[in-house]
Amino acid sequence: MCTVCGVAPVVTSRIDGRLYAVVSVNAFENVEPALLRCSPSTFEGEDEQARMSRRKRDWIADVQFETTS
Repeated sequence: MCTVCGVAPVVTSRIDGRLYAVVSVNAFENVEPALLRCSPSTFEGEDEQARMSRRKRDWIADVQFETTS
């Protein structure tokens, strides 16, 4: 969580031994609003299998984080 604005910039999920991630567009500065397409979504009633399938389909696969010094 960003200590300044409270946005969660990235969320990860390990599925079948692979790391998947999704990045929040709200974490970026100076994004032109006209470039964004907003749509309502709900995950109510979604079971775990459906949730993992959606993440595998829609999230970035094989994520690796590197540390910098």
